Amino acid sequence: MWQARPLRLLLAGAGLFGCEHLDRLARRTDVQVVGVADPSPDARGRIGVRYAVPALFADALEMLERVPADGVIVATPFDAV
Repeated sequence: MWQARPLRLLLAGAGLFGCEHLDRLARRTDVQVVGVADPSPDARGRIGVRYAVPALFADALEMLERVPADGVIVATPFDAV
């Protein structure tokens, strides 16, 4: 029987809202978070310890260039550069 591969997602922003997304996505079997970007080393460190995300970046554009994915969740403040 054919089974679809998990949806591969990237997450830009590992603050409060980003972690809310990760908490919910981590419980799904049809989704794999393949990369997270956040400029904060502390935020990246927390994500690396708590979730099995294979790629962590300080820069979201670098993540987008380097990690193949099906979609991106943007969980950053409206004024983030």
